[in-house]
Amino acid sequence: MKKAVVVKYLFEGTINERENERGVLVGDKVFVHDDETGAQLLSVAKADKPNEVLVDLDADATNYLTGPEQVIDLMLQ
Repeated sequence: MKKAVVVKYLFEGTINERENERGVLVGDKVFVHDDETGAQLLSVAKADKPNEVLVDLDADATNYLTGPEQVIDLMLQ
């Protein structure tokens, strides 16, 4: 199941609320896109609120998006 969420980032032990952005939750990962980093698929550290997720960049900053085919696969899930 996919749903729109607010993505918060933990970086160097701090959450900067100004960097929150909209994303799409897909399983235990979140799909985000911005002009600086482009499209990314990141691991979700936790999701305490129904419409918010936390991405812990200190623990895992891996972009699991490997190519355009994966974007199509995500859309079809």
